[in-house]
Amino acid sequence: PDDERAHSKIGDLLSKLGRHEKALEAYDRSVEIDPGLAWAHIGRANTLSLLIRHEEALAACDRSAALGSKDAALHAARGRALSGLGRYEEALAAYDGAVKLNPNWAWALVKRGRTLHELGRHEEALAAYDRAIELKPSLAWAHASRSIALYQLGRNKEAKAARRRAERLAK
Repeated sequence: PDDERAHSKIGDLLSKLGRHEKALEAYDRSVEIDPGLAWAHIGRANTLSLLIRHEEALAACDRSAALGSKDAALHAARGRALSGLGRYEEALAAYDGAVKLNPNWAWALVKRGRTLHELGRHEEALAAYDRAIELKPSLAWAHASRSIALYQLGRNKEAKAARRRAERLAK
């Protein structure tokens, strides 16, 4: 009951199951036991963003950073929170930090692409999606996001093909 790392891992598992309120309780317990566990603050941040509590998520990122965390997951969590707040330029910088630290992280590349899309930078978004797909060809939402960027660029035939690929992968 007093193992902060166990509570953090339980939070990770509950979040993957989509049980975000329960995940947040586990992360909260983890940081209650050990406020210095940077990873638990990152888990809290991601969960808070999923619960559309972006200001709190950003504060959790700040706590993790204050503890010395500098890893890609922290940058990505900050990007998620900032994007949720509509602060896309700052979110892009955060995702750039995540990708710089982990250039083979397909999820971060897709989130970077989505942020570029929000900024109207569709060619750059497309490049991010293409890199994510190169790394993880089975990532359906990367193909779906790629389809949207292609439509925005007027490349409708390619967009339809990307959408079909995404639909096949999602099944």
